[in-house]
Amino acid sequence: MNNLDKILIQTVAQDKTGFGEKILRLSICQNWGEIAGNISSQTVPLKVQKKTLIIAADNPAAKDNAKFLAKEIINKTNEIIGRGEKVIEKIEFGKNFDNHKADFKKIPAPQKVQEEKNFSADDLEKIILTDEEIAECEKKSATIENEKNRQELFDIFISRKKLEKLKLQNGWHKCKICGELCKPNEILCDFCKITERNKMRDKIRKIFYDKPSTTFISAQEKIFDEMPHMKNYCSLSVIESEYSSLIRETAARVSYGDKKSDLAKFLVMLFKQVDEKNLTDALMENALHELRFNLADQPPFKKK
Repeated sequence: MNNLDKILIQTVAQDKTGFGEKILRLSICQNWGEIAGNISSQTVPLKVQKKTLIIAADNPAAKDNAKFLAKEIINKTNEIIGRGEKVIEKIEFGKNFDNHKADFKKIPAPQKVQEEKNFSADDLEKIILTDEEIAECEKKSATIENEKNRQELFDIFISRKKLEKLKLQNGWHKCKICGELCKPNEILCDFCKITERNKMRDKIRKIFYDKPSTTFISAQEKIFDEMPHMKNYCSLSVIESEYSSLIRETAARVSYGDKKSDLAKFLVMLFKQVDEKNLTDALMENALHELRFNLADQPPFKKK
């Protein structure tokens, strides 16, 4: 794995299937601590697409810092991974996980085999590949024209295939979503934990959009029905956090003094978790008064 970055440029340039970009992302993950520095523990490289590195951050401050350091991150990526070539030209940001820092799981950087937990280089040497598995590795590296780089990529695929077999022998299994290997006590791989949490949070919000009176328990049960693989990640605190964020975002779109618009009514139904039939003028008045500091177009502050 140490020599992976040496042949990335050729792989990315020649590959048209997206495989090269996956290899590039793996190498960026491997070197993320050096590339992102102080913000590496709060950010994660999610994807590489057409020389654009997509990053997720676990809080708004980390996202702001990443934006400020974007040029430096690009330069370091090109220096460390591209050996001076422009493998990355732009940075974009995926959905961050605001208010879910404890729930955020950073994608671990690929480690050297001898640093892999519970495995050693000696363990890897004992793994014997079949002729078919070796042929598969040869096929994957055959697109590289340069003989030296092709051999290096072939060696990497051999090491990865051996590591895969070693993990399977030690109870690792396929991720429920993508099929990549994950640890014995996990249902999802680290990458799918992030993408599936994103989907889960979108679903939580849609539940409250469709029926603002939904209780947290009912919302949780719906998520369990639609995404049973997320039972370990959909706590009531996660639902409460998405619910609270939705209230704040909706309130910021309702003008101060607005008591008649559909958006104002939705905000009150959501805040008080009631159906429209139970929405009274008194309830609107009281709820909007409670939310007054969160509303848009605040009247100017007057000194007494």
